[in-house]
Amino acid sequence: MTNARSVFHKLNGLKFRINDFKPLLVVITESWLFPEISDSAVSISGYSVWRKDRSSQGGGILCYFRHDLSVQAIVDDRYLPQPNYNSEIASVFVKELHLLLIVIYHPFWDDNNAHDEAINRISHLFDRAHTQFGEDLRTILCGD
Repeated sequence: MTNARSVFHKLNGLKFRINDFKPLLVVITESWLFPEISDSAVSISGYSVWRKDRSSQGGGILCYFRHDLSVQAIVDDRYLPQPNYNSEIASVFVKELHLLLIVIYHPFWDDNNAHDEAINRISHLFDRAHTQFGEDLRTILCGD
């Protein structure tokens, strides 16, 4: 897990580290990617890309999962993006590890309502995943 503060220009170093250590998954906050940058532009051999870009400058979440892992996004349809909130929250289920991964990018300068909203969204995702995949689900909550 790292805060990249723009991953695009740091991809060569990231690829080197990933190829050297061969982790199961890599989590990056503040990817600073936007939809016009294709997945192929940030791809790493042997890994699938999963990302959640922000529509404005900064933020964003980028994850790499080794190709032998099955990943399913958990959609949080109860909480729609709020224009005044700057948080990004992404959650995925990794079948082979029976693992829930929740990643949050939440700037410290957001207001108290945004903090409460982020906590409510994480709690809802956690409950939803445990209902869907079982109470014995392992969970990693990480972010920035």
